[in-house]
Amino acid sequence: MDPTVLAAVARLVTVQSLVLGVLTCLTAGWWGQMSDRHGRKLILGISVFGILLTEANIIFVSRYHGRVPGGYWFLVVTSAIDGMLGGLSTASAATHAYMADCVEPNARSRVFSLYLGTLFIGFALGPTIGSILIKSTQDLLTPFYVAVTAHVLMAPFYLLVLPESLSDEARTALTKKQRDIRGERADAVRQAKASDLWHTRQKFLALFSFLSPLAIFLPRKIEGTGRRDWNLTIVVASTGIVFAQISLIAYNTQYAIAAFGWRSEELGYWLTAVGLTKAFHMVVVLPFVTRLLKPSSPAVSLPVQPDEREPLMNRSNTPPEAATVTPIHPPSISPHAVARSDLLIARVSLLIDIASYIVVMISGGPVLFVVGCLALSFGGGFGPAASSLAMHLSRGQGSGKLFGAIAVANTIGSSLVGPAVFGLIYINTVGTFPKAIFVAAAASVIVAFGAMLLIRLPQEPPLQDVEDRATDEL
Repeated sequence: MDPTVLAAVARLVTVQSLVLGVLTCLTAGWWGQMSDRHGRKLILGISVFGILLTEANIIFVSRYHGRVPGGYWFLVVTSAIDGMLGGLSTASAATHAYMADCVEPNARSRVFSLYLGTLFIGFALGPTIGSILIKSTQDLLTPFYVAVTAHVLMAPFYLLVLPESLSDEARTALTKKQRDIRGERADAVRQAKASDLWHTRQKFLALFSFLSPLAIFLPRKIEGTGRRDWNLTIVVASTGIVFAQISLIAYNTQYAIAAFGWRSEELGYWLTAVGLTKAFHMVVVLPFVTRLLKPSSPAVSLPVQPDEREPLMNRSNTPPEAATVTPIHPPSISPHAVARSDLLIARVSLLIDIASYIVVMISGGPVLFVVGCLALSFGGGFGPAASSLAMHLSRGQGSGKLFGAIAVANTIGSSLVGPAVFGLIYINTVGTFPKAIFVAAAASVIVAFGAMLLIRLPQEPPLQDVEDRATDEL
């Protein structure tokens, strides 16, 4: 295919991604607060509506591109609408918050992995089904008609059928808490000196108000020392770097078309193989590895009183009510041990990504290219492990607030920094060295891996202290 056409397509995809990313960053925090006040399923339904509009506009522009203003650039309009409705990042944050509402803390990492695995099953089956539909109908838009129909059915399912994970009491409490915080801020503003410097500072901060959810990731002071805890900051920054790789999907497809002459059918089979491999890793391999690495609860030894080997007639006549009974509480899994295993999984996953990108870079044909892409699937354990690790490091600041802030960070990586960097690289190197995007991707993952090596988990409190606190609670 003509490199000029590829560059034009890459330019359109880059602009769409940037528009979607900017608006998602501006609105993700607000939609996250809405999910706390009005429930998760409302936000899920609204996000599906934005996706529905985007797919319907693809059909409309493809049919009437000669009549709509701007031609194919009219696709940017629905990218803007989707961004104002929160985008996929807000939908993902609401989904994670919904799951966090419904499962126990020790099961969250496994549930996140299974969720991503089922998501990749859909990604795997979608291209294959799309290829079959295109081949049978000879119409490239048939998959979009099916997708629009599916999302028309999904929106009422979220709003009318799916049960709400947050109770009315929980939503009322969260709303009151947010109202109190706003009141405290208003009082602080009234008490502040209304100087020109203060007004200038407020105007400057207002420009970056969309980044306010990221305040949860700022390094905190460690009590008793003059140092700060950068662990959570590093985890989220690394997550944003890794999520920037999502923007490579469009450019990987264009590279395969240009380098190997693949058509829609071959692309569908390739994407299906990648999706199935990711699904297998997330549903089978990663939960198995997680179960092996994460410590299990030690067995509980129940005291036997009186000795069961003693004859009944020789036992004391003391009535059972007078016997002293010591309550037995099953020992819980150490959160520190769970965090160590999460950190190990995250680091190993990044090493797998680095090795896979090297394979893609040295590939001279489609076989090695596919092998490298499939190997990248086994680095997918970074996401669930990093989310679980972030929950441990956040020290109970609230899962909804945490996932909303992570959604903003991931959006900055996947929809702003990623498209800007990789899109610019591909546009300028597609005619000379198209593999430059893989070199840049490998370099960014190396940076993330180096950052994760800097994490030092806080020391686990002594066992005696834990037992003393448990006794005090009893």
